[in-house]
Amino acid sequence: MLRNLGHCYRKLSQYGKAEQYFDLALELAKTNEDLEQMAMSYCDLISIYGSLGEFDRSIEVGKKRLANCPRICSNNRTSHQRMLRICLCLSL
Repeated sequence: MLRNLGHCYRKLSQYGKAEQYFDLALELAKTNEDLEQMAMSYCDLISIYGSLGEFDRSIEVGKKRLANCPRICSNNRTSHQRMLRICLCLSL
């Protein structure tokens, strides 16, 4: 639900509000140890920071996600594909 609200605000180009909801979604995912939601929340934040032109911040969040990759991805094929796209974007 929080991520959906974030996406709505992103579509409206209200990036500050979108970031707030994505941050809340990430914190909730961490609290609940929901690794899939955590991974998707990181991706959402990467997207927002890119839209804002905050590329260093986007890369920083991407690296955090990469650091958690073994835990987040486990054997989830979709997560591995997303991680590959992030690695390619970050030129890692």
